[in-house]
Amino acid sequence: MAKLSTKTSSWIAVDMWESEKKEYIPTALVLGHFANKINANSERQHSNIHIVPQLIQNDVSSTKIRLFAKRRMSVRYLIPDAVVEYIEEHNLYRE
Repeated sequence: MAKLSTKTSSWIAVDMWESEKKEYIPTALVLGHFANKINANSERQHSNIHIVPQLIQNDVSSTKIRLFAKRRMSVRYLIPDAVVEYIEEHNLYRE
């Protein structure tokens, strides 16, 4: 679903590192992994890194998406259409 959500973007990429792990990884370790990765690339890619200020609060989370789907509430406009279709086609989060 992460790849589907960025499929139409020419500037957002998905790193599958965490999702390819078979076991749970604590958030602190995930953040540490990506902090190291960003720091290693930041000098080389400095001109390609842009900090985007959050002008509108994004209150969407995977927990809320699952809850909405379980309650059969619409998640359209909260997440990309391709992800909504994937969730519906695979009948995810209904139980």
